[in-house]
Amino acid sequence: MNKKKAAIVAGIVGTGILAASARFYMKAQEEVKKAQALAHVRRFFADFGTIATVFVYENDSNARQLTGGVVMEGGPVYLFDYQNGQIVYEEEEAADSRNS
Repeated sequence: MNKKKAAIVAGIVGTGILAASARFYMKAQEEVKKAQALAHVRRFFADFGTIATVFVYENDSNARQLTGGVVMEGGPVYLFDYQNGQIVYEEEEAADSRNS
């Protein structure tokens, strides 16, 4: 009976370790895809000028879509959606024109 309990416990622990490893691998793959998407976004917007920063709206992004913006050194800000290798963007209105 003792060996049977030990085998059950080992099976449960092994299953837990396998599940945690799979989750870690999936998370690591998501991070790789996100890094590739960000690199694509940076290459795309590099033609517009020097990039000051790229930011991501984490709450609006997921494994299939990356949403965020690019701030250029000259001042313009572009908001983008990246999905399946495609970038859809628009220039954000200047703060001065919104207050008028």
